Parts: sequence; structure tokens; C-alpha cells
Amino acid sequence: MKKYIVVFAISAFIMPSLLYSTNALVQVQSIEEFDNIIKKSLQPVVAQFHSGCPICNATREHVKEVMLHYSDVRFLEIDINKVPNLTERYSITALPTVLIFEPSCTQPAYIITGPTRDDLDSKIKKVLLEKK
Repeated sequence: MKKYIVVFAISAFIMPSLLYSTNALVQVQSIEEFDNIIKKSLQPVVAQFHSGCPICNATREHVKEVMLHYSDVRFLEIDINKVPNLTERYSITALPTVLIFEPSCTQPAYIITGPTRDDLDSKIKKVLLEKK
């Protein structure tokens, strides 16, 4: 069974014990940490970028609901105030934005601004199906 990573960005502190576990929302604290996870991941990654606004918090809840159904995907949170270089790298101009990466890829397969739960679910399914 292939493993995938979902990255979701939001403000919070990192819990090192969760860094390499699946089905946990990991808070990324640096661009180096993000790069390390993305490049070495054998799983798809979903990342949400936000700044703590109410809409961003609603998207965070969508991600938390969706991640319960994908134990083979990694989920990350990135607070743009703590890791601003990533917004420039991926040309993120609106929040919340979710990036979905295929395993070991540094460019996202999908970029979704203001995603709903259904948006997230359908794009994750597409990435998983493409890797089978």
C-alpha cells in the first residue's frame, strides 16, 4: 500500500513525535523542515497555508475531517507568518490555500484556494488513483 502526505499550513507549535507519523496534522516551523518532508515523502502531501483568519480556521476543520479517511496521506500545517518564503515559492496570493503534492514531488499537483471538504476529498482521491 502506498503512503501519501497532505500538507496543511496553520499557526501552531510543532510536536516532533508527530513529524513522521501518518494521519496527524504536523505544524511545519521552517522551510527546511517543509523541504525535507516533501522531498523524502513516499506519500502524497496536502498543505494548507493560512494566517489564522476565520476562513482559514474553517478550512483547517475541513482538513481535519478529510484526514480521518486517509491514513496513507501526510497532512501539514504552515503558518505564513512563521514560514513566509513558501508563499513566495508557490505564488500564493490568497488564503487559505491548500497544495496537494504527489510523493517526492516539489511542485504541487493541485493548488486550491478556499477549498471545501469535497474539493479536498476529490483532489486527494485523484492523486491516490494516479499513483496506483
